[in-house]
Amino acid sequence: MKMKKCLSVIAAAVMAASMAASAAATDYSADPSYPLPPSAPTKPVNETNQPAAGTVPSNPVSVIDKSGVSSALRRNAPIYASYQDAGLRADALSLLANREGSVLRVETKRYTAVIRGETVTKAKDISLAIKMTKSTEQGAMILRTEQKGEFGCTADIIISAKYYSQCGIDLKDAHVYFIDENKQVNDLGGVVTDKDGNIVISMTMGGKYIIM
Repeated sequence: MKMKKCLSVIAAAVMAASMAASAAATDYSADPSYPLPPSAPTKPVNETNQPAAGTVPSNPVSVIDKSGVSSALRRNAPIYASYQDAGLRADALSLLANREGSVLRVETKRYTAVIRGETVTKAKDISLAIKMTKSTEQGAMILRTEQKGEFGCTADIIISAKYYSQCGIDLKDAHVYFIDENKQVNDLGGVVTDKDGNIVISMTMGGKYIIM
């Protein structure tokens, strides 16, 4: 009873912090402003020299398809995607599962998602898009996935220290909480970090995750 009461208090505090943080969240997704091109350029633009979508941070993709995953695995390189969309098609996920030891890295402006082939149990269309807000007063970070229900795989979400440090999270005592569809608080345990000090959250299903 004491633990349930404690989790209820945490849930209430975090839900309140979530609402406040959503209104005041810093948005790093604004596109930079570019000057207009001259009305009469001296030479035509050769579009064939432009990097392929998803191969550079400046040209992220909204949907990750089979050809994109195949190219990334062949080059052992990440796919750059928009954190606002980041859809992953079923045939692309299936291709990942069929390669022994395969690892797909999807990098966005705010986080990196890593999917290992051995964790793929069901290939289906999913979204790796995550809305991230912060509450410095509560020392918390709130993650809301666009994906609903099971992912069909495990996606390790890596959040850089540069970003989460702005939230005032005390990693020594912080836990990760998952709020299910019935608004029940599930304590997933203490925060896990990698060798570079980045937070790593392993997600198998979509919903709301809170770090505090």
